[in-house]
Amino acid sequence: MSENVIKEKYLRYGPKLNSFDLLKVLAVVLMFIDHFGLFVFWEDIEYRIIGRFCAPIFFFLVGYSLNFTFKGLLWALAFIMMAMDFFMNYPIFMTNVLFSIGIARLMLEIIPERVSLKHPLLVVFPLMLVALPITYFFYDYGTFSYMFGLMGVMVAKRIRHLQAVIYYITVIALYIFVQQYFLEFDLEQTIALSMGMAIFWYIMFNFKRVEYEDLPDIVAAPLKLISRYSLWIYALHFVVFKIYITTKYDHYYNKLRILPRDFTNRLVDFYETLFPFL
Repeated sequence: MSENVIKEKYLRYGPKLNSFDLLKVLAVVLMFIDHFGLFVFWEDIEYRIIGRFCAPIFFFLVGYSLNFTFKGLLWALAFIMMAMDFFMNYPIFMTNVLFSIGIARLMLEIIPERVSLKHPLLVVFPLMLVALPITYFFYDYGTFSYMFGLMGVMVAKRIRHLQAVIYYITVIALYIFVQQYFLEFDLEQTIALSMGMAIFWYIMFNFKRVEYEDLPDIVAAPLKLISRYSLWIYALHFVVFKIYITTKYDHYYNKLRILPRDFTNRLVDFYETLFPFL
C-alpha cells in the first residue's frame, strides 16, 4: 500500500477528529468486548450483552456515510476470512460481518430511496422481516445490516416523519427479540439489553457529525487511527481470536458449529417463533 493511499485513508473523514470517528471507536471497543465473551469468557454472558451494540453501530454508520460504492478491499478480506473459517472447520453457514457490511452497501445502493425513505415501515420492514430468518443463518445479522443501515441514511438526511420514527423503534424491538432468542437471555439480561438499545436509539436519532478541533494530537491521533483503519483491526483481531480458540479450546469451538442436519430445524423454529400465526 503506497504512502499516498495510506494518507488518503487516514484523512478520508477529514483532518480533524469528529463524532463519526468516536462512534466508530466505540463500536470497535464493543466488538472486542463481544468477542472476548464469545471466544474467551464464554461463561460470562454479560460480555455478550454489552457486545450486542457494536454491529448496529457499524451498520448505522454505513448508512450515515451515504457512501455505498463497491470496495474491493472489504470483499477481499471478507472472502479471505471465510476461507480461513472453512479450513479451520468452522460453520459454512456463518460468514463474517464484513459480508454483512458489503451486502448492506449493495442493498442501500440498489433499493430506490423513493421506496425506502418514504415507506420504511409499510414496505421495507415487512420484506426485511420475512427475509430475516434465512439471511440470519447465511451472513451475520441477516437483513438487520440493511435495516440499521437505512436508519443511518434517514438520520443523515434528517428524515423524521412518523413512519420513520416508528420504523426505528420497530427495528430495535425486533433486534432485542432476536438477540434474546439466540442467546437465551433471562428477564434481567433482556431488560439490560433493552435499556442499552433505548440509549442507542436516542444517540443515533440525534447523531450529527461534529469536529473536535481543540483535542491535542496525542489524544486525537490514536482515535483517528482506530476509526479509519477499523477494517484492518477487525481482520487482524479475527485471525488472532480464531487461532486462539482452535488451539486452546477446540472442544468449545466445535459447539459453535452449525451442522447441516441442524440447519433446517433451526431455520424452521426461527420462522415459527417470528410468525406464530402461520
